[in-house]
Amino acid sequence: MHTNPNDPPAIAWRKSRRSDGGNGCVEVAVVNDAPPGASHKANRGPVMIVRDSENPGGPILAFTAPELEAFFGGVKDGEFDDLMRSLVSGQSSPQATGTPRPADQG
Repeated sequence: MHTNPNDPPAIAWRKSRRSDGGNGCVEVAVVNDAPPGASHKANRGPVMIVRDSENPGGPILAFTAPELEAFFGGVKDGEFDDLMRSLVSGQSSPQATGTPRPADQG
């Protein structure tokens, strides 16, 4: 319960239903402004914030909608499947194995 009217409202953190039920996942929330100390280059505007559920007082990362659209699009397209296979197998991933898109070739 917030007793100071100037305190920010509570953040409604969410976990994936695919979580193991414990703390072994990340939590996300959408907020109007990144909280103080969040790692992000944008100072204002809506962002999705991400934290480690095992360390809720630890670092928070903030991402804008275009950043997340690019990342989730890559996930859906399978661009990170090799990283997941490496993680599951316990092997480190090769460096920069992704294929650059035309926009990335500047």
